[in-house]
Amino acid sequence: MARTTVDQTKRVYLNLVGGKFAEQVAKGTPTAVERVNKNEKTVYEILCDRTSGHIKEMKIEKTDYGKSLIILMDDIGESYNISLPVESKFFDSFCAKIGNANLSEMVELRPYSFQDKDGKKIMGMNIFQNDKKLDYYFSKEDSKGKPFNPEGVRLDEEDYKVFKINERKFYCEFIGALKLNTQSPSQSS
Repeated sequence: MARTTVDQTKRVYLNLVGGKFAEQVAKGTPTAVERVNKNEKTVYEILCDRTSGHIKEMKIEKTDYGKSLIILMDDIGESYNISLPVESKFFDSFCAKIGNANLSEMVELRPYSFQDKDGKKIMGMNIFQNDKKLDYYFSKEDSKGKPFNPEGVRLDEEDYKVFKINERKFYCEFIGALKLNTQSPSQSS
């Protein structure tokens, strides 16, 4: 399922804005929406709820804005470069589920961002494969080395920051160890 009908010869760069994939385009592009970014610059973007394809590469890169997971995907002649900031719940959610994907097959990525009934912001990334939403790969019962907060322990702000640093460091190493074009770790064991 191709995301759009752009020039088939160029790579499409996608970021996440408000729980949607955003492709920056020229002013006047049909269906583009205007937004003022965090640098106070007006940008024009095409927003979409999902994208799909074969993951060709995943790597952690350092940028001017911190570390990002760069996901390179191909689908029906289109190439996507998807950037997920490591310091985001989108990254956490993607990493927590990608271990259940068969990386030799197509996946569909669907980011989400909404407020629950208590006003808490909920953000993340669902991954679908063969029309099935993938579950979390790591669990407290089978952590596979991932750090978890001990059951019933409430972390203060500083301890929570330390926990997230360790969890994201683990996820970066996990992504680096995944082999593309192979079965998921859960399918090969």
